Amino acid sequence: MAIYPDASWTHTEDTIGKYFNAVKYSEGGSIWEEVAKAEVNDEPTLIVGIGGLANSTVNQIKEKYIRRINDPQKKIHFMAIDTCRSDLAKLNYLSDSEKFFFDPPASDPYINLIDTVLTESNNKPQIKWCDPNLSTSIQFNGNGADRTRQAGRLYLSIRKCYNDILNKIDDIFKYFNNKFNGTHVRVILIAGVCSGTGSGCIIDISYLINEVAKNVIGGLWQSNISAFIYGPIPSFKDPKDLPSWERSCRHFIATMKEVNNFMSKDTGNQYVFQHENGTASSNDRIFDSCTIVQGYTDDAGVVLNDEQVQKSLEDYVIASLSKTNIEGKNYVSISSAIDGNINTTNEVSYKQVKGDNPNLPTDTGYFYRAVGFKTIHYPIQEIVTLLCDSALRALEDLYTNADRIDAEDYLKDLGLLPKGNPTGATPKYSRLDTTANRYQWFDQFFSNYERTAYTMITKKVQSLLPDRKSASAVKNYAMSVSAELYPFSGNWAENIADTVYSNLVDVLKKNPYQAKFLLQDILHSTNKGIFLWMLNQGTAAKSDLQKIRDASNQVCSEIKNNIGFLGISSDNYNRFRSAAFQVAWADWRIAVWDRMIKEFKEAYEILNNKDSTLFNSLVVLLRSISEIVGKDSSSMLTHDFKSQGNKTNYQPIFHFTEQAGDQPQMSTRLQDLIQYTLKWVDPSNNKTFVDSLGDKLMAQLLAVENIEKLNTSDQTQFMLAIQEVKKVISELLDDSIQKIVTNILIVFYSTKEYNPDLTNSIPVANVLNMLNDPKYINPTIAENINYSGMETDFQSNYHINPFQVAADAIYKEMCSATVCASLTGAGVNPALFKDYQLFSLMNDKLMVPYITDKIIQKIQAKFPYAQINTADSNYTYVHVYAGVPLYAFKGMAEYQTDYAMDTTEKGLHMSMSRDDLIPWESFPPMVNDLALKVIKANGNEYMNDPAYQKEISILQEVTNDANAVDRFGFFEGKIDPTNSHNNYYEMHYLFDYDVVNDAVVQKVLATYKADIANAVNTISANSIPITENDPVAYCTSQIAEKLKTTIYDYLQNAGIKFASRDVKPLNSGFVTSDISYSYEKVATSANNGFGGFYRTLRCSSKAREDMKKIRLICEKIQEQMDAVLKETVPNMTADLLKAFWRNKEQKEIRTFLKALGQNLIQIQVSSLQIVVTNSLTGKVYPFATNRGFEVQYLLYSVYAGWFTQEYRTNDTFRNTLDAALKSFEANPEFNENLIIVKAGETYHNNTDLQDMLKKCGIIAGDASPAKKISDTYNISNEVRSAFFDYNDKKTLEENETIDPLFVNVHLGDSTNFMSDTHVTKAIVRNLIAFYNYVDDIIKNAKLAVPANS
Repeated sequence: MAIYPDASWTHTEDTIGKYFNAVKYSEGGSIWEEVAKAEVNDEPTLIVGIGGLANSTVNQIKEKYIRRINDPQKKIHFMAIDTCRSDLAKLNYLSDSEKFFFDPPASDPYINLIDTVLTESNNKPQIKWCDPNLSTSIQFNGNGADRTRQAGRLYLSIRKCYNDILNKIDDIFKYFNNKFNGTHVRVILIAGVCSGTGSGCIIDISYLINEVAKNVIGGLWQSNISAFIYGPIPSFKDPKDLPSWERSCRHFIATMKEVNNFMSKDTGNQYVFQHENGTASSNDRIFDSCTIVQGYTDDAGVVLNDEQVQKSLEDYVIASLSKTNIEGKNYVSISSAIDGNINTTNEVSYKQVKGDNPNLPTDTGYFYRAVGFKTIHYPIQEIVTLLCDSALRALEDLYTNADRIDAEDYLKDLGLLPKGNPTGATPKYSRLDTTANRYQWFDQFFSNYERTAYTMITKKVQSLLPDRKSASAVKNYAMSVSAELYPFSGNWAENIADTVYSNLVDVLKKNPYQAKFLLQDILHSTNKGIFLWMLNQGTAAKSDLQKIRDASNQVCSEIKNNIGFLGISSDNYNRFRSAAFQVAWADWRIAVWDRMIKEFKEAYEILNNKDSTLFNSLVVLLRSISEIVGKDSSSMLTHDFKSQGNKTNYQPIFHFTEQAGDQPQMSTRLQDLIQYTLKWVDPSNNKTFVDSLGDKLMAQLLAVENIEKLNTSDQTQFMLAIQEVKKVISELLDDSIQKIVTNILIVFYSTKEYNPDLTNSIPVANVLNMLNDPKYINPTIAENINYSGMETDFQSNYHINPFQVAADAIYKEMCSATVCASLTGAGVNPALFKDYQLFSLMNDKLMVPYITDKIIQKIQAKFPYAQINTADSNYTYVHVYAGVPLYAFKGMAEYQTDYAMDTTEKGLHMSMSRDDLIPWESFPPMVNDLALKVIKANGNEYMNDPAYQKEISILQEVTNDANAVDRFGFFEGKIDPTNSHNNYYEMHYLFDYDVVNDAVVQKVLATYKADIANAVNTISANSIPITENDPVAYCTSQIAEKLKTTIYDYLQNAGIKFASRDVKPLNSGFVTSDISYSYEKVATSANNGFGGFYRTLRCSSKAREDMKKIRLICEKIQEQMDAVLKETVPNMTADLLKAFWRNKEQKEIRTFLKALGQNLIQIQVSSLQIVVTNSLTGKVYPFATNRGFEVQYLLYSVYAGWFTQEYRTNDTFRNTLDAALKSFEANPEFNENLIIVKAGETYHNNTDLQDMLKKCGIIAGDASPAKKISDTYNISNEVRSAFFDYNDKKTLEENETIDPLFVNVHLGDSTNFMSDTHVTKAIVRNLIAFYNYVDDIIKNAKLAVPANS
């Protein structure tokens, strides 16, 4: 009779079913892990997603990680972060502990957080960066960030949210540090930055990770975050929704501007985030690397949809988590292999791009990446699963097709049941029926013991008299006989259980299903449970005996109670003796039954425990695994069938399914291969695969060290038993896996599909017979098999070479990798960027090197610099472009234009406070002015781009700031006399600018005033050019020139300690090695008018902020210094200025008189006006109306009102006049005194001068009439009217101070004099002084002129 597995043997979905997750493909398990899963790399890694698209990606990465990565130590952790609870709930592969939801307090101040923050009286820290125009209608209730960037940041800024995520990240890094101490840790951060949460949180969460990591693992952490940022295309769902597309572009550009600002480790740009727990700040770079993931590709015109882009990134990340053997060296991750080669290549990309087009910018970051990825999946996991499914089903068929073993015969054979059929009933089991005589089996089993006991008890009874003690005496004796003759002496129960169990193990080893049913029949089967029947019969027999004993005991009691004085009668005596015997005999038999029941119960429990643990667990183990592998096989068949025709970056080498009606089935070719494999007899042991599988499974599971693992009630132990099954299958496959993999490959590549010249595909049996032909075995060669000979025979027999066909097909598919970005922005040739190519081939454990070598030859022929390694069961090609500037990504300029055109979006940048010195929106652009100039090269189109105009404006602002700061002395040139390419500037700055307080400023001003005094001493009146019209300004400028000390120096002298940083390309995130780029200030058309010095500063927000702070402080100090200079110079230079003016005016008066005497200037008085004629040019100057006082003091009027103005301000007039006089003076006959006398005779009346002096009370001949006048403080209107006839029109200012020198003219009083509006004491004094000086000149000239002249 066949064996039918019980339904209770199968556990796949219940609690026990979860123990089998290590086998379930859906849970990341497999029946054969050694190849199905790649080994996890050595780096503990946290994979973080921020926002909807990123979290969906992380969720799928988790699913692929479960299936494809072997991570027993849990080195990989996952975390999905979102502001929308419902979106997180959709992530089915991530556990709840891996989902982080921003859960703010459900109170009004937090639900309406924006209103709370913008109410200044609440003193919320977020107000320092929150956009004051942000909509207060946004609610913080767990339903997302409303597609608003600052809303995402506001969620994080809440105390509870910030603490929760900080603690979560802290726990993960502490786990890493405790379990993998001293190991390099990294974070893979994925973000979609086109909506609210991802773009609003990426900056702050990245710095939060950096902060936690530094605190936990210290110096091992160097911003080891590999960021992958989705561009607008994969983030955008509806191509018809233009406003959403434009918003996506704006968010992307805004985010990337911020990322870019913090991307270089050397800029020192300070990140600051004020939140409810305090202020987070850092000068570290934000990421170690940043990869832009676009929908554009390197194939012209090809745009991937969001699913294709997402899958490409998922597979790349999974590949980066696995170890790979680099050129035969130790195993590392693919990401480490890439990083180790790319970190030094950014400058190479820059040089090649600039070499191709020098007009492309230097002042941008050449440090982004683009990734291309292709995996050719060898379906070894699927095929091995199908093979194991077939093998397990075949093994189960062997088990279920065996006959059940008869339990009674089996026990008889073991000597545990008497031979024969004492009841005379029908053979087998009938005596065990409940209606059978329950004593027959007992009588036969205990016959020898019973016979002896009966005799001994009978003798004892016969010797006893019927008194009150005789019945008990007989009973006690019966008990002694029972102990003496007890047949179950020793460990009878254990012995019988051991006998049954040890013999059942032999059955187990051959057929666990058969053994399970046999033990059930022995113990408790409904129809055949022998031990259970024995226990039931023993209990019933004991009950019958108790009734007999009780009745006999009643008889004895009655007889004893009725014995009279004459004693007992003979009849009663016989009755008593018979009853006493029955009591004793029954008690003995009851005691025996008690002990027998106890022993059988013990034996039953021992064997039943074995049944419920070992036997049951074994069949559950085998049956459930078989069922799970069967389900996985069906799932794999369905997946392969559905994937046919779909081109992805994770492509199988070949498909192994075909359609059967409406359902997929295993391809005929694979069916033939599997059946061939299962039936093939291994010559080393003369067993088939199925036979070997059964033998090794039972031997392994029933080994002493593994028996205890077979217990479904102990999860830990039972899961170890599951691993033992996997171990057996692995060991069995490991012995032949290379042959199996090779056989599969050649079978599938020996078909007409891959060999069009074949009439028909080569039969599978023919292919496998050749591959397994012992004639090709050759121990003298490396692989022990002569594959070259096989190739020759295939070529000879079938005219194909499936080895080469397979190698060519694999190579071709690998090389079809698509880069998830187009690097054609700005017309750049992608080939100019330094790229890294990694080919990861199937390892030698799986694939024969003979085929691998053929693939390597083709790779090396086309990609001589590519790295080649071996990894898992796949063929992977990774193509990474490094050192890519953002302007090179296709579409970046258009995104930026959308960003620049709409400046109305609220909360677009993470900091939008009015108090920001450097608003985040002014961070360097993705595509700067020089790149736009190249991209939009048609005419001047680029100049109309709002992004270009904005950048030019900022560059001009930076230039103004830099020039001002340079004047203040905060830039110091560092010159290398041997190599000008090493020249650079050093910038001085302060960490705290508040140290420049009023006390410091007063020290600066005091030192400055002392320096002014020292500078004044270096100037003399003769050193002032006689042509100078404003000697105070001249002296001031001369003093300022001599004051070389800068404000920086003054502050240093005042005790201020400055820090310094180099203005070099590296410190602004540039990769050029030419340091002098940042030294160049020259404006050219090539640099749009801004030299490298200014462009370097523009790209450092830290430098820009410092310059603004420096300028603010220094301009205030400069204003005070200028005031000090203006106030101090006139006082300190009073004496030399007097001397200067005396010299200047005396020279000018002499020149004036000589010009008049030489007739170079002529004065004519008409009835209407005074006219001055320039005889050199003939030009006529109408001078003034003809009024009495002007005519009376004609010489002074023309000198003060016309000559000084022309001579001092008209260079042509002055130069012409001086040249003419010089020409005259060069004539030997020229007599200056004669000319002066002539002028005096023509225009000067000494009588007028004498009258004037008399009116002022001055006696002719006084030494200093001008001094005398100046000493007269009050000049009355009468005195004034002595000179002028219109005192009713003039106002004399009584309180004016009169300078005794010629100060009137150079102060412009001549204009007042001639304008007829205002007369001062100075005018009166200068009038007298002028004529006094003229009179002296003319007198002296007359004395010098010979009398006859």
